[in-house]
Amino acid sequence: MFPDSVWSVDKPPGFSNLRPGGLKGRSRVICVIFPSDSGFRFMPRQRFCKLPAEKQALILETAGREFAAHGYDGASLNQVLRAAGISKGAAYYYFMDKSDLYLTVLQYYWDRVMAVSIPDMERITAESFWDEVGGVYRAMLSRCVESPWIFGLAWSVWKLPRDTRIRGQVGQVFDLLRGWYVAVVSRGRELGVIRDDVPGDLIINLLAAMDETNSAWLKDHWNEYADPEREAADLHVKMFGMIRGMFAPEATAGGNGVHQ
Repeated sequence: MFPDSVWSVDKPPGFSNLRPGGLKGRSRVICVIFPSDSGFRFMPRQRFCKLPAEKQALILETAGREFAAHGYDGASLNQVLRAAGISKGAAYYYFMDKSDLYLTVLQYYWDRVMAVSIPDMERITAESFWDEVGGVYRAMLSRCVESPWIFGLAWSVWKLPRDTRIRGQVGQVFDLLRGWYVAVVSRGRELGVIRDDVPGDLIINLLAAMDETNSAWLKDHWNEYADPEREAADLHVKMFGMIRGMFAPEATAGGNGVHQ
């Protein structure tokens, strides 16, 4: 799932890196910038940051929908430009290339859909751990109700080719995503609420695989829901119960495999 990973539960990333990536002039402009300690080395050109917030949002949503529908490799930059009403020449005043645009889109939606719900991991207690982690996913689902195409954007990340995940600028997004799983597993083990009799890397990859499958399923089946918000929330409860059942420590009494 995470090939040639340099992450391990013994060397978790800074928890603060997972939270919103720093938005300059949040009330007026979007101007997405990764935090200085996150390892990312790109940002949109300053001309993009000077656009009105509404124009920035239009460009990023238009691009996000294109990546969601066709994946990174299949997305057409020309289609994005036509739909956003900007010329190809103007686009290079805003972004260096397609990968720069893709990463900007991902950071923008990570901040608004996922990161805003991530708690201070170091303050989570054993009693609150599962509710806090589950709350991140509940909030994500709630924010996607009005924009279910975002599930396709998540799918585009999971479908990045192996070589792209390992090398190059686009592959850096996997460090951010992997950081979430490492933070969850390492903190859960510190608190004794995630089992330690299974290799940590295996747990991380299993969590990632379940998220990948869930994103793909929701992308493909969302339109089948009569009441998407209620039915997706019900599915979340069941899926998260499965996750907790798999990774919570086994009860010591009896050795019968029943989870605490």
